[in-house]
Formats: sequence, C-alpha cells, structure tokens
Amino acid sequence: MQALNKQERKSAFFSFLIFYIITTAIIIFGVFFGTRLPLYQNEILQSKVSSFERSKVVNDNFTQKMNVITSLLDSVNKTGVQSNLIDGQINQKLSELQSYIELDSTYSKQLYRQTVAILYNRKDDKELLRLSANTASNNMEKDKIINDLKSKISEYSNALNNCQNQLIQLSR
Repeated sequence: MQALNKQERKSAFFSFLIFYIITTAIIIFGVFFGTRLPLYQNEILQSKVSSFERSKVVNDNFTQKMNVITSLLDSVNKTGVQSNLIDGQINQKLSELQSYIELDSTYSKQLYRQTVAILYNRKDDKELLRLSANTASNNMEKDKIINDLKSKISEYSNALNNCQNQLIQLSR
C-alpha cells in the first residue's frame, strides 16, 4: 500500500531539506565571519600597538641622545673648558643621531631631521659666539692700545709744540 500524496511529500521533504541546508549554511557563514572579523581587527590593532610602542622607544632614544647633546652645548662656552674637545664630542653625537634617524623608519622622520638641523645651528651659533667674544676682547685690547697711542701722540705733539716755541724764543 502506497501513500496517495507520495509525490507531494517528496517535494515537501526536499524543500525542507534545501531550506534547512541554506539556513544552516547562513548560520555557519555568520559564525565563521563573526569570529574571523574580530580576529582580523585584533591583528590590525596589535600591529598598530606594536608600531606605537616601537615609535615610543625610538622617541625615547632620540630624546635621551638629544638631551646629552643639549647638555654638551650648554657647557661648551663655559670658562675653563676645552671647547675644541667638546665641539668634537658634539659633532660625533650629532652624526650618531643623524645616522640613527636615517636607519629608523618612523613616520615622524622629518621632525627628527629638523630637530637635528636646529641642534647643528645651535652648535654653529655657539662657535660664532665664542669667536665674537674673542674678537670683542681683542677689539677692547686694540681700542686700549689705540687710546694709549693717541695719548702718546698728543703728548709728543705738545712736546713738539713746546720745543718749537722754545726754538722760536731762542732764535729771537
């Protein structure tokens, strides 16, 4: 004995099976992408955090080296120091800092380059300041010598005038 609606039952079963497979596939895809997307976002955030930490380390190292150079620049014009030796140390530290910047691939490389350029300018200004201080003291010494010579000239001129007056009086 066979069911009268066998064909309809078969059609309903296959429809149910197709819809069940589609629904299950949608749920599986939803779960798969629902777990995959946070993992992908987590990888992106981890790379950004590691990039930030690396940038912070580079910034800390740069700041430490810059502070050493700044302290050398502050002490180069003090009295009783060998300015040539300190200038050599400053040049060495600045070249090390420049090469450190070039080796690193941070996003703020231009800022670091400008900072190093400012430090080079500051070093040059310190040298000019020392040279101008030396020339100022030399100029003061020269001015003193000139004033002494002018006073001697005026003394000799007065003595010459006195001798000429005496000569005129004696010749009369």
